[in-house]
Amino acid sequence: MNTKSNNTVVGRDCLYCGGNDYERLMERIEDRLGYVKGRWEFWRCRECGSAMLAPFPKPSDLASFYPSVYSFAVERSGHSPLQRLLARMEYSCFYERQYEAQAKRVLRVTGQIGAGKNLLDVGCGQGLRLLAFQRRGFTVQGMDFQPEAVEHVKTQLRIPAVCTDAEHLREYFPPGSFDLVTSFYMLEHIPDAASLVRNIETLLRPGGWMVLGVPFVDSLQARFLGRRWATATEAPRHVSIPTQQAMVRLCQKAGFKDVLVVPDSIFMCAGVVGLSLVPGSATTFMHHGKSLKTFGTRFLGALATALALPCCWMENHLWRQPGIGLVFAQKPMDTTEHPL
Repeated sequence: MNTKSNNTVVGRDCLYCGGNDYERLMERIEDRLGYVKGRWEFWRCRECGSAMLAPFPKPSDLASFYPSVYSFAVERSGHSPLQRLLARMEYSCFYERQYEAQAKRVLRVTGQIGAGKNLLDVGCGQGLRLLAFQRRGFTVQGMDFQPEAVEHVKTQLRIPAVCTDAEHLREYFPPGSFDLVTSFYMLEHIPDAASLVRNIETLLRPGGWMVLGVPFVDSLQARFLGRRWATATEAPRHVSIPTQQAMVRLCQKAGFKDVLVVPDSIFMCAGVVGLSLVPGSATTFMHHGKSLKTFGTRFLGALATALALPCCWMENHLWRQPGIGLVFAQKPMDTTEHPL
């Protein structure tokens, strides 16, 4: 395995620990969506084990890496009646159930009862996950950097949302605005992960919770799938992939306490395996495809997901090395506001 003693290959220090000593982890990575041409590598930080993309993209180029349809949405899942019907079925049978499961898990770990609590979802996409929290009494808001997604959330779901990036998050909300800030599978897209965590900490009230959905490069999925792993082939949109240890350290450094890492649902974890084995089953292809081959590929991806369920259950609960997980971190109470 080739090594470097500095950060000349990646071009910057590790986003999670600040280290600059790397070894090559994966090479000849291509965008699984075929949207961005080129090849990339992931290099492992020797200090915390996290993976960094090389060459590291310019922040100004990141927005151009995303197709118009990137996250799942029922209303934008194709033009034909068959596509829309299948999208509604897929939402009811898979996505809605997973969003509900994530909301239940968040409430169980944080103890938030929902009613009267303010929630912000950073990187909300089409906003479907926000509905699961709204049904539990949260006052919800969304944020995303794609104008089309924000407009959909505001007009179709009638949920307040702002269009900005993680760097300018604090310009839209005053400190201490939220009881709960979530961000599902966005951190790996951000060129300054530490800044995002610090911004979220500022937006939380004392005692509030941050919940991050994150892929883990120290998972069994990453080890066995290698450069076929869907989280890796999201390059160059994924600019880093942390380890569990790195996420705990990052949250603690930002001032959080009681940091806990739990696996996401086995269906979500198995979905990553399905996309790894059948890259053509991604939502982006389903939106643009009109042939039976497109539907067949989507079905194969669903089949691969189903077959991966037993392995993901063992990965999550026996070996505790999930491919994707939820990081819970609580902001300490301000004792000056609660004198004895």
